[in-house]
Amino acid sequence: MALIICPECGKEISDKAAICVGCGFPVKEYLEEYNEKASDYATRTCEYCGSVDIDDDGYCNNCGMKLLQERVGAVEQQNENVLVEAKGLYTICPECDFRNEPGKFTCIKCGHKYTMSEYEVVYAKEETDFASRKCPSCNSKRVRAFVEEKVIIPKKTKGQTSINLNPFKPFTVFNQKEKVIRKEKKICTSRFICDACGRVFD
Repeated sequence: MALIICPECGKEISDKAAICVGCGFPVKEYLEEYNEKASDYATRTCEYCGSVDIDDDGYCNNCGMKLLQERVGAVEQQNENVLVEAKGLYTICPECDFRNEPGKFTCIKCGHKYTMSEYEVVYAKEETDFASRKCPSCNSKRVRAFVEEKVIIPKKTKGQTSINLNPFKPFTVFNQKEKVIRKEKKICTSRFICDACGRVFD
């Protein structure tokens, strides 16, 4: 029999006790879980520095790198799930051309992390038309759609200036008001861009 410190209240208790006599903490269950985790972690070593000091999230406490087996396991677990490509609004992975939903910065198929320059939300109006699209310059199928906005009617405003008669604003000489006479009108057109050669076409 050995004395251990209760993780809840800090009192010394026997390691054979089922619960702590001071606070009622379930010591037996805690020790069983701890021993199971310790046996699992004993087999895990960092591929980068060889340390066995691995935390619960799979990061090495010595060099700070995430374990390779943890990353491979996460990708395999994602691949076990049914991978459904996003339709309409999506982002294209530059590594595997998989279409991910907007808001995901990591590809669910290959695990590639988007950089800010790679992350772009695209929109295809006609999915069947988009699937059969080829670049007219290089005949590549790495084509993505984007929405282009054009201002066809600019905004028009009219300004009015009047003398300030408000006694609560004594340092303001003139009042200036701006009235919108005509609102701005935009049109959205769907265009295509080739990732291979960079050509933009309709």
